[in-house]
Amino acid sequence: MQKHIYILLTILSAGVLMGCEGYLDQKPRKSLVVPETLDDLQALLDNAVIMNSNVPGLGLLASDDVFMEEAGWAGLFAEMEQQTYLWRRDGGFEVIGEWNGAYQKVFYSNVVLERLHEMEEVVSANERGRWMALKGAALFFRGSAFYDLVRIFAQAYQPGVNDSEMGIPLKLTARVTERPGRATLEETYKQIIGDLNQAIEFLPVTASSLNRPNKPVAESLLADLHLQLGNYSMARDLSSSLLQAGTLLDFNELNPEDPFPVPFLNSEVLFQSVMAVYSFTFSSLVQVNPILQASYAANDLRGRIFLNRQNPQVVTFKGSYCGNFDYFAGISLNELYLINSEARIRTGDVAGGMEVLNTLLEKRFEAGTFQPLEASSVATALAFVLMERRKELLFRPSRWYDLRRLNNDSEYATTLVREMGGNTYILAPGDNRYVFPIPQVEVDQGMKQNP
Repeated sequence: MQKHIYILLTILSAGVLMGCEGYLDQKPRKSLVVPETLDDLQALLDNAVIMNSNVPGLGLLASDDVFMEEAGWAGLFAEMEQQTYLWRRDGGFEVIGEWNGAYQKVFYSNVVLERLHEMEEVVSANERGRWMALKGAALFFRGSAFYDLVRIFAQAYQPGVNDSEMGIPLKLTARVTERPGRATLEETYKQIIGDLNQAIEFLPVTASSLNRPNKPVAESLLADLHLQLGNYSMARDLSSSLLQAGTLLDFNELNPEDPFPVPFLNSEVLFQSVMAVYSFTFSSLVQVNPILQASYAANDLRGRIFLNRQNPQVVTFKGSYCGNFDYFAGISLNELYLINSEARIRTGDVAGGMEVLNTLLEKRFEAGTFQPLEASSVATALAFVLMERRKELLFRPSRWYDLRRLNNDSEYATTLVREMGGNTYILAPGDNRYVFPIPQVEVDQGMKQNP
């Protein structure tokens, strides 16, 4: 057993996440304990601070969900956040936390996978189910971390178009001496899909905690991935079987006067995960885009559940599925409805896609007032579902990913514009700034930087 590669129950110091060494170079402390049992491995994966937190969120700040005036922008604590909001790359701009946090999840996952491989021949029949569940969970966490990384640090993937462009380093062992270069986009997505498909084979149908993945959770993430890649039949088939995985919230039963009206671990949450914390996530001056504010109809309860309108001049977001200031970044039933609706529409089933969308929306409007949306063409139906994704998944990382994929379609490509300090900032579709820079410390050690 290679004891030097293992780590147990110890959260790596803040220096690992934010310091000046590359995460791929980090050496585990010699004093850390070797995981010997299934309980040890479960404890590693149950470390929610590592495995269920720090999902990259700078894409949200760069998206058109967010709006702020000069006072809000000046109040952001980190230059990194100020630069991100204006899509600037000057002044030594770096994204270290997102890189290191995701590769920390990859490291934990690889430790578990390697130890499980060593235990495979000796695990008892009674423990076989736990062994399989742990393997599935580790594969899920690794695949989801790679998926987070590639959507921040690489171009939006178009299969058959940019297969050979740079993806991310695929760290597949816990050996700290291994420093893989950047795989291609095709290789990266092949690995992610492989991890998730294997996870589906090993995971149980149910899990004892929403911090733990199960089979429907892995299938849900895979459905999202296929939607992002334009594999609409796959996204449709995967998500169709998952619409009964939870229960839609009836927004009529929520109290819009509550500071955080959406309950924590509510019936729509299939997997709990939290976006990384930034100063913009708790600023009282970071607003919801005014265009989005105006998009909610008077009888659409989301306009009261999601938006804090106490100060009409500064309308902020209050509808996180975390039930507090944290921003939800997990897997939820409402997003599955939207995935399924869009995938059905894009594969020609307009009636079916609109039925799924209307089933969701009926739970969002004042009882007895909802008039089902009607569409007779794919184009009209698609416009409906894409707008409802924006309104329903407000202030989640997904908007940035949607911008990236939709920019490949001239019909839905969006040019983003900000006004700040008398200057105009523009982010055009396909701009290189849709890809964040690799941390300089990795570049200094030979890794290729993004354009």
